[in-house]
Order: sequence, then C-alpha cells, then structure tokens
Amino acid sequence: MNVPDDTSRRAHRGALGALAALALAIAVLPASGGTQTPPPAFTYTALALGVCAIACRQRAVANARSGQRSTALEVACFVFAVGVGVVGLALVRIEGLRQVALLYCLGGAILALRPPPTIRTDR
Repeated sequence: MNVPDDTSRRAHRGALGALAALALAIAVLPASGGTQTPPPAFTYTALALGVCAIACRQRAVANARSGQRSTALEVACFVFAVGVGVVGLALVRIEGLRQVALLYCLGGAILALRPPPTIRTDR
C-alpha cells in the first residue's frame, strides 16, 4: 500500500500553479528585446536553484525507499523549482528578455513536474 503525503501533494500542485501564473505574468509584461543573452548572475542563480531542487528530490526519493517520510525535502524541491521561475520573472522585469524568461519558467516547471515520492507500507 502506498501512503501519500497531503502536504507534499499540495506543494506539488501549488508549485505547478505558481509556475503557470509566473509564465502568464512573464507573457503579459512588456519586453524590450534586449541583448538576447541574460547576465551571468541570472543564469548562475537559476542553475544553483535547479541543482538544489534536484538534490532535494534525490534525497527525498532515497528516504522514501528506506521507508522514511521527508516532507521538508519534498516541499523544498518544489520551492527551488518555483525559484527558477521567479528568476525568469526578474529577468523580464529587469532586462526585458521575455523569451529567455519563459525558458527559465519552463525549466522550473520541468523540475516540478514529477509528483512527490510515495512510501510503501506493506513491507
């Protein structure tokens, strides 16, 4: 039998909803076009948040395989994924690079796409 964690499921749905809202906000904000290359600070920040999301996901899955619940890690994974979308929103607000910002938001959505792991209790 699998035991879902309600907090993690809500965080998953909330992250996907937040990323959809961020993508919509990015799409309607005025864009200047800019240089088409984001400043390195935006890229490094998004990469760091993505790596943190992946690390939290891997640790949460490892804990679930051993029968432990790690709700904080699961929620942190989704928070980091939304953070990548927030970096995209900041990018379009500061630099006016809408297409690159939407790609950042898409990257955050990809990180948040997989639902939280479940724990098997029939061992």
